Amino acid sequence: MEAVAVIGLVAAALSIAKAVRTTVTVANLLFHAAESSPSFGDHMRGFAVAFRNFAGVVELAIAALQDNCKDNPNLAVIQSIAKSHLIEGLAEEAFLLKRRVESMKDEIPRMESRLTIITNFKWIMLKPDMEALLMPMTSLQTNIGLTVNVVNLEIKLADFQNHRTAQLEKEM
Repeated sequence: MEAVAVIGLVAAALSIAKAVRTTVTVANLLFHAAESSPSFGDHMRGFAVAFRNFAGVVELAIAALQDNCKDNPNLAVIQSIAKSHLIEGLAEEAFLLKRRVESMKDEIPRMESRLTIITNFKWIMLKPDMEALLMPMTSLQTNIGLTVNVVNLEIKLADFQNHRTAQLEKEM
């Protein structure tokens, strides 16, 4: 049961990492579009940086979670996470976010125009959709971060307990 649960956690975590990579593509498109809009270029670059950072932080947290699950499959918190299907729920959340991001991916290149006023107008129309993505991105990032922190805390507590037990055995 434990090995199967850990394999399921690792697979779900991998699907989260794949889903958030879409935001890197959107970030790159926004960086490119920002060049054709002197008025709103900084706003576009701001969103691009936020999207890129989101992907980087989530991928880093997922990698840490995968390593911890593989290295500590018997840890009670990892078994609890597996039984609650928490990571699968986060993977579903990431997939829904990916679909929303992908729907915008085609709109960004269409924003670019030789006429700055057209690019600016298209950005004004797209910006609310971009802003609407920030909340689910923050939610997913926070939930994954909290999960990683809880697992890390449990690992540290287990290590401390093992160290303390070994110390007491030496003293006896």
